[in-house]
Amino acid sequence: MVISALFTRGVFCLHCLVAFWTIFSTSPWHPLYCLLLSGLVGLVFETVVTIHVRKGAEYKWFCPSVFFYLLSIVPCVWILELDMLQLRVQAKDELEQQGINFTSKLMKQPGNLTLFNGVTVPLVMEPAQWVVMVEQLVLFVLILGRWMLPKGDISRDELSQLLLVYIGMAADIIEFFEAFKEERVKYNWMLIVSILSIWSASLLQFTLVLTATKSVKSRAGFAPHPDENEGMCKSCCGCCGNEVFGIVTTMVLQDGPFLILRLLLLIEYDVNSYMHIFFTVKNTLVLLLMFYRLFVVFEYKSMTDKDSDHPKPDDAEDYLELSATESPAKFGNYGSNAEANQE
Repeated sequence: MVISALFTRGVFCLHCLVAFWTIFSTSPWHPLYCLLLSGLVGLVFETVVTIHVRKGAEYKWFCPSVFFYLLSIVPCVWILELDMLQLRVQAKDELEQQGINFTSKLMKQPGNLTLFNGVTVPLVMEPAQWVVMVEQLVLFVLILGRWMLPKGDISRDELSQLLLVYIGMAADIIEFFEAFKEERVKYNWMLIVSILSIWSASLLQFTLVLTATKSVKSRAGFAPHPDENEGMCKSCCGCCGNEVFGIVTTMVLQDGPFLILRLLLLIEYDVNSYMHIFFTVKNTLVLLLMFYRLFVVFEYKSMTDKDSDHPKPDDAEDYLELSATESPAKFGNYGSNAEANQE
């Protein structure tokens, strides 16, 4: 457990260091860049608390290590994307002024990134490709980190559900950056900031364990025991509450803002590429399905509450049969009267 906790936090720190390397190699130095280390300091402090106080055990509903990792990596992505925006705008202005073919400054920069003299990254890629790699690795590191972290109070079943949910969210979030390739978007400072803001808010979902609840289901072909029915009803209320919270969180932090921005780009900025229209329809469908799921959950809960207030006739008959079996003397007169009537 302790080894897994240390390994995962080491991966978080390594990715943050790669992001710092990319910033220092492609951007001029700024004193405020020192604040980027605050997230790593918090991650180190959280690691010490988790190892020495909690003995490597993780929390059930919140992942502080993921929060401090995002606190470090998200500002790095903002800096890299805003720097790329500045270079694109400069290249476009020079192209408009000169009126000739102009090679972007992004292509003129050296292919490998250098932090100090003599120390280079062995991979040969353009700085823009390094930025894309840093952005996309965020989601992979989050999913891998949640998988490798000690489970804490959640079970393996809950962890597997959580990882599948993360995979679905990550695919949509990664595609959200494809809007930067649109001509009407990649030179617009307001749209770039809006996309980065929504992207940053969507990552907060990974700090929450929204599926930390067990769903009780009966096996097909077998009727559940009455005691199991009672336990199922008790756990259903908590399960529904957790499910509703998870659905609302996803709608507020991801699919809702994603759909609003996509509609804005489609209507106001005439961004009508095939992929953009496809994912606009996809976000609309997902939101409709979430509203439908909320309706089903609340309807089921209301029916469960009504059933708990009024016992079913079958339950009353079972109760009479059980009472007759346990104390047949109570029904002696009833039995004799029934026989007399038959005679």
